[in-house]
Amino acid sequence: HLHSPFFEMPADASGVVVSFVCALILGLGIGVGGMLDPTAAQRLFSSPVLLLGDRITPAQVDFTLMVVFMSGLVANFVLYYLIMNTRRKPIFGSSFSIPTNTVIDLKLVLGSFLFGLGWALGGYCPGPGVISVASGDITPIIFTLFMFG
Repeated sequence: HLHSPFFEMPADASGVVVSFVCALILGLGIGVGGMLDPTAAQRLFSSPVLLLGDRITPAQVDFTLMVVFMSGLVANFVLYYLIMNTRRKPIFGSSFSIPTNTVIDLKLVLGSFLFGLGWALGGYCPGPGVISVASGDITPIIFTLFMFG
């Protein structure tokens, strides 16, 4: 069995095909949503308060990625509600594996801070950073090496 944090999936051909299709859809969404452009993330996080010494007006802040985030959040809430209220178990697996840990500890806060800092400074979050390595540009390659390193 292949394991994910959310479900078990058999390692047969149908499970692999479904995983590939889901990853392909995610990659296309990341590309269409503009998340492969590191300056898009930097424009989103740009603020006169956050950028040290730079004068950026609110008109220069790009909210395109915020629309992508909110669209994904709404879709996730709706689909989660529909799936959890209509299915007793996942299609590929014996049961749903929903995280139960609700503790907010230093490790979580520090990891979240480092994730946000790396994204704001580097312009990539992990998924788009790895996808952007295929462009051959040195910047995402360096970002990904530091991310794994």
